[in-house]
Amino acid sequence: KGITKVFTTINRHEISSVNAKGGTISIRFMMTMKWKDPKIRTNLTEEDKEDGGIGMDISQAKKIWIPDLYIYNLSDYKSYSDSKQFRSLTILPEEEERTKKKKKKKKRSPTLVDLKLEATSTVICNFDLASYPMDKQICEFRFGSRSSGAAFSLYDPKKVYHNTTNYKAANFDMTTTFFDANPDDDEGCLLYTSPS
Repeated sequence: KGITKVFTTINRHEISSVNAKGGTISIRFMMTMKWKDPKIRTNLTEEDKEDGGIGMDISQAKKIWIPDLYIYNLSDYKSYSDSKQFRSLTILPEEEERTKKKKKKKKRSPTLVDLKLEATSTVICNFDLASYPMDKQICEFRFGSRSSGAAFSLYDPKKVYHNTTNYKAANFDMTTTFFDANPDDDEGCLLYTSPS
């Protein structure tokens, strides 16, 4: 019950194709999702904790709750679904929290789950070619959840992944911008801009 906050990092992304006539762009990406799951209890050894948790077989993902990643403006759901692959599933060590009681007993916080996935998504992008070849296009890769029980939030505390960058992709000069338009909503966004 309640809302599970899903901390999301886009570790890698690239535009694999641009179809101006069809009004789509295809993006290959790798994403890490982390969330707390109170239903999972662990009994990790000190060695497990030092190793940063326990790596699970990907097939175990069917046995736990997984956030339903939803890509907005998806042009082709089947190709996205077919391309989506879980790369790793890790159960991270539980943190012990001190309670405010006089005895200062420690209570366990919910287990942290770390899931990495890769996929390719083709999203609709409304190209305005009236000023071609001096046009400027902005395409949005927006993700979140269709469930009211999950809230996605961009997560990059060391500011390694979610930086504005300029690069060449699919024969276009591109600028990428990450943003969480509203930190209280349930989605993150990545903008691809082709500068004029």
